[in-house]
Amino acid sequence: MSTIRLKREGRNDLILEGEHLANVTELEFLNSTPSGDWWELSLVRSKNGEYILSSIQHTQAGGTVRHATFAFPSMQSAWQVLSCNTGRQARLARTLLERAGLSERRRKSV
Repeated sequence: MSTIRLKREGRNDLILEGEHLANVTELEFLNSTPSGDWWELSLVRSKNGEYILSSIQHTQAGGTVRHATFAFPSMQSAWQVLSCNTGRQARLARTLLERAGLSERRRKSV
């Protein structure tokens, strides 16, 4: 376990003891520099067993960066929300779950 600091838009940073499980960025799937917005997602498991999703949105308009965090009480609730993603973020969410070891197969065996 280590101390992890997650930025949040318009709020104090979230500081917690936990384990960084996985990270994914949309840049991994692009063949060139993005011409619009792009995203980064990270998943952390807190010392208390909560799962925290950190979302960072980079925008081309003025180089703005937006930060958000979302807390889930269990692996199952994190999986349910992330696996239901559609559209642009679906690939990011799926990759994040796989890298964190939270694929559907593992989730069903827990």
